[in-house]
Amino acid sequence: MKANSRLFIILLIFLLLGILFLVLNTGVSIVKNEKQENKIEKILTLNIDPNYFAGSEIWSGSRGDDKWSSATIREGYRSEPTTKISLSTGNYNQEITNFPEIKANKDIYIMENNIGEDLFTEQISKYGDIARKFLPENIITSVENFDVDKDGIDEKIISICGLWGNGCPHRILVVKNNQIVFSTNGLSVLKTESNNGFTIVWQKEYKDPYGEMRTRFVFDDGKFIPIYEQEVKYFYTKTLD
Repeated sequence: MKANSRLFIILLIFLLLGILFLVLNTGVSIVKNEKQENKIEKILTLNIDPNYFAGSEIWSGSRGDDKWSSATIREGYRSEPTTKISLSTGNYNQEITNFPEIKANKDIYIMENNIGEDLFTEQISKYGDIARKFLPENIITSVENFDVDKDGIDEKIISICGLWGNGCPHRILVVKNNQIVFSTNGLSVLKTESNNGFTIVWQKEYKDPYGEMRTRFVFDDGKFIPIYEQEVKYFYTKTLD
């Protein structure tokens, strides 16, 4: 009888300890989730006229009568540089491929009821034969020229987007000697003062309203190599009261 009582007490103690363990861990989990949610929801708001900013400085906002009433600005907090690269190798490619061939009109204006005709004509007028290489599947959103490998010769940085696509650009190409030597699906590729490599601007989540990443690449031994990156947090501005 006494042995049974001792066994019962031992089992009861283990049961109570198990319940206590679950309660404590659940509490910790809740605290962690609350902290994460608060962190995600917070964005610095400054009482600054958003119309002081323009162009690529503005990520998104509300606009009317050619003025911004509020805007999210891209140049907020910037973290210290780190050599721990989080940009996945799947987000860029440096396999050298040939630049697409120039297409004739009969291979571009192929849609029924002349759909896309005005857009295609505008693209060719603005970008010439470069547009003809990508139409009609893709359109060009920008073409820049700057040196990325310190040879004193500018490469072409071409941003393309699927026809009538959202979240452009879908791909950015670095072109040298009529070959694509690097491509990425980042937001943009920025020039460096040294003309050695470039900085890829990208986001961890699609259309992240809170910030972006910037990964610096250099050209070394025939390859573009990521050497450090930083996180940039956006901040919010609104029209002065």
